[in-house]
Amino acid sequence: MPADTPVYEKNGWTADAHLATEAALHHFDLRTAFVKWLDDHVEAQHENGVVPRIIPSSGWGYGPDPAWSASMVLIPWNHCWEYGDLTILDRYAEPMFRYTDRLLDLAGDGVWPLHSWGDWLSPGHQFAPEGPAPTATMVLHRIATRTVAICRELGLDTRRSHYEQAARRIAAAYREAFLDEATATYRSPLAGCRQTCQSASATVPSVCCPGPTPAPFRSRWIEKAVIDVARAARPPSGSLAEITTPPGGGPAPERPPMPQRPPMPQRPPMTGRPAGCGRGL
Repeated sequence: MPADTPVYEKNGWTADAHLATEAALHHFDLRTAFVKWLDDHVEAQHENGVVPRIIPSSGWGYGPDPAWSASMVLIPWNHCWEYGDLTILDRYAEPMFRYTDRLLDLAGDGVWPLHSWGDWLSPGHQFAPEGPAPTATMVLHRIATRTVAICRELGLDTRRSHYEQAARRIAAAYREAFLDEATATYRSPLAGCRQTCQSASATVPSVCCPGPTPAPFRSRWIEKAVIDVARAARPPSGSLAEITTPPGGGPAPERPPMPQRPPMPQRPPMTGRPAGCGRGL
């Protein structure tokens, strides 16, 4: 399983994995390794669709958190993108949809309202001073847009429309909550203008799933964001805030033809979730 460190905890933290997945899949053939870990996701998935922050889990970490357990959606998509294997999306389609639907239900009008580890270990902090909502909301937007792409690949047009509407709703809610039109910056009520709020809002607009930054403010926003980064001795945000920036932050582009790779060995069918897993939570 992917682990946060080979020295200390050795736990399968979901955010640590989905942050590194694109690079790891590109440089190593990890098809069987990640499929096994995705099977673990399915076995650990709660009846309500939530997956824990650590997988495998003894029962800890079932609080819903899009910033971390986004691995349920992002890793299958990245796997398909890298290896050109649509069967991975079909294999995990229902668990992915149940997970995404649960998060969308909890988010209500769009801004993530619950606890999240957020932009963990932002420089100089443990919990980011802007609070969990900016990062968790935009990772939720990433989950929704990736689910749109998954539906497109699988030919599920009705579901695709549902998730497109959700992505629009989340982007609009993010604008309403954090955009300061006077300064063309995204600001947290807890910490003012933070680079996390800026970078997390850099979603590329498109016809189907517009990003959070409206066109009249885009050029001013880009100028301010670039100046802020140039002035900083180091990026003043953690890695989670950066995964939502272009080109990955916008709706997933059409998948180009991929080179043929040797077929992945067949795995036995997944078993059901072990009795008692996640119960009482």
